[in-house]
Amino acid sequence: MGAAPDRLTRVNELIKREVSDLIYRNNISPSASVLVSVTEVRTSVDLRNATVSVSVFGGDNIARRMVLENLNAARRDFQSVMAKTLG
Repeated sequence: MGAAPDRLTRVNELIKREVSDLIYRNNISPSASVLVSVTEVRTSVDLRNATVSVSVFGGDNIARRMVLENLNAARRDFQSVMAKTLG
């Protein structure tokens, strides 16, 4: 049973890298002065659900809010791409 946490850790890191790459490729940030960082990924034991935490640095409140709105708008596209990529 000791293998499960290691597997979840690897899956979480893989998802973290993929989401970071998608954020970078899709220009989620409205300006170069705003940095978006994926801080944590928590995957359920059955690998059906994952929660991704992000931090937004720089910019004003409007720019930060815009980043979060862009992420929410792109969520389904991200899920689709990741399902194909990670399959």
